Amino acid sequence: MGNSTHQNTKYWLIPEFDNLELFRAKALRFSYARHSHPSYSIGIIEAGVGGNYYQGTTYLAPPKSVIFMNPEEAHTGYSAEELPLTYRMLYPSIDFIQQIAAEVQIDGFPYFRDAVVQNEVLSRSVFSLHAVLEYSQERLEQQSLLVEVLSAILLHHATLKTCSIRLNKEHQAVRLIKEYLP
Repeated sequence: MGNSTHQNTKYWLIPEFDNLELFRAKALRFSYARHSHPSYSIGIIEAGVGGNYYQGTTYLAPPKSVIFMNPEEAHTGYSAEELPLTYRMLYPSIDFIQQIAAEVQIDGFPYFRDAVVQNEVLSRSVFSLHAVLEYSQERLEQQSLLVEVLSAILLHHATLKTCSIRLNKEHQAVRLIKEYLP
């Protein structure tokens, strides 16, 4: 994975929301090697400065930044200062994001165009959502806020791709199978 000093981290998932994965790290100094996630990645920086190399560009994310990464796109991650980094991440599945997109009349495959967004209001919304998903036992409250925040994110920060990553993978698989068929 890379070098890290995990002083206080928590990872969990919520099965009711298509196995939504969540991660919280406090006072973390780290360097993650290049990797990808099968899901979308949405996060906020609470303290410190996060850095990553993504889509051929190095990004720095100061406090109150919102981070977006698309599924299966390789990236690194690191604390960009000597100060420890505190951040929160959500990893909603492709299917879950597409369900939310359909609810707000977005037809297609949502794709985040910006890796880092400076938006204090959005950062507070994502923070509140993450906290509710961590501490509230009320599934209706969690679901309502999850749909509200993800809908707003999709409407304001996503564009559409004509085909999904999953379809691209299926296309590769079909091509490989055809190569082996007589």
